[in-house]
Amino acid sequence: MVSQDVFVGLVALATGLFVFVSAVLNTQWANNFWIARHIENSSNASVSRFVLIAIGALCVLLGALLLLGFFPSGEKKTAELLHPHPIQESLLLARN
Repeated sequence: MVSQDVFVGLVALATGLFVFVSAVLNTQWANNFWIARHIENSSNASVSRFVLIAIGALCVLLGALLLLGFFPSGEKKTAELLHPHPIQESLLLARN
């Protein structure tokens, strides 16, 4: 796992937890967030809380996936290129 993936996963997890918990507890910080104010002006406070909870949950999910080994940086593809499957290797040799 690339250290960049771990860092981004931890940041996404921490940010998601912060946004999720502050929206669930209905803190003043959650109400001052610009997107919450915009949604609250166009609809109501419960919709803006729901949107913040959804954003927080998605960030937590993204962070967890990154920390559990989801490789968006392409490390898995690089490993497959370095160590191809035996059938792929024989096909590559047969072409030459």
